[in-house]
Amino acid sequence: MNEQITDEQQARERTGPPWENRERLGFFTAIWETMKGVLINPGRTFAEMRTEGGIGAPILYAIILGGIGGIVGVIWQGLIYTLNFMVNQEIAQYAANATLLALMAIFMPLIVAIGLFISSGIAHLCLIIVGGANKRFEATFRVFAYTNGSVALFQIVPFCGGIVAGIWGIVCNIIGLKEAHETTTGKAVLAILLPAIFLLFCCGGGILLLLILGIGTTGALYEYFA
Repeated sequence: MNEQITDEQQARERTGPPWENRERLGFFTAIWETMKGVLINPGRTFAEMRTEGGIGAPILYAIILGGIGGIVGVIWQGLIYTLNFMVNQEIAQYAANATLLALMAIFMPLIVAIGLFISSGIAHLCLIIVGGANKRFEATFRVFAYTNGSVALFQIVPFCGGIVAGIWGIVCNIIGLKEAHETTTGKAVLAILLPAIFLLFCCGGGILLLLILGIGTTGALYEYFA
C-alpha cells in the first residue's frame, strides 16, 4: 500500500515541461518536445508542468514562438495588402498598412508579452469567480504562455492558420487550467468562455436597449406629428 502511494505521488510530481530542462536536453530539443507535448498531449503536459518557479522561462518560450508565428502572420497580411494595392492602386492606404505591419513586426515580442499578461490575467480572474483557482496567478500564466507559444506557429499556414491556432489554443488552455489548478473541466471551461459570454450579454443588452429606445422614439414622434 505504501509503495502504491509512493508511485502515485511520483506520478503527480511536476518536473516539466521539457523547456524548463533545456540545459540538460538542449535548446531545440526542449522547445520541440514542449511544443509537441502541448499540441498533441496537453493533459499529460500540463499535469506535469510546474506551477511555480518564476515566469521567466514560460514568457521566453511564448516570445520566441509567438514572435516567429506573429511575424510570419504579418508577412502573410503584407502580401494580401500588396495584392490589394496592385488591384486598387491606393498608395496612401497601402503605405499606412505597410507602416502598421512593420511596426507590429518590430514590436512583436512586446505585443506577445502584453497580450499574454492581459489574457492570462482575465482568465485567472474568471477562474477565481467560478471557484476554480486553486493555485496562484503564476500557474494560469504558465498555462497561457506554453499554450499560446505552441499554437502560434500555426500562423505559418496562410488563411486558416490563425483560426486553427485560436480554436486549439482555447482547447489547450481549458485542459491546462484544469490540470494546473487541479479543478474541474466545467470550471475551466467557464473561466475561458466567461469573457465571451459577458461580452455577448453586454452587446445583446445594448442592442435590445437601442431597439427599445428606437421604438419608443418612433412612437413619440408619431404621436407628436399625428
